[in-house]
Amino acid sequence: MMKARWLRKRPGYSAVEIYGDVHEFVSGDRSHPQAEVISQMLGLLMHEMAGHDNGHILDFTNGG
Repeated sequence: MMKARWLRKRPGYSAVEIYGDVHEFVSGDRSHPQAEVISQMLGLLMHEMAGHDNGHILDFTNGG
């Protein structure tokens, strides 16, 4: 329906402040100078948060 009306959704975005510098991230935008490193780190974090580490379940209650 949106295509039929030539409408586009506004992309989502996030902002984070680190040491006084604000970094903004827009959904689908790869123009940040460290976009590849950030993407790899997010993949690692998602993997760890899912509880997978070389086939083992992580136990964060005792420091991992």
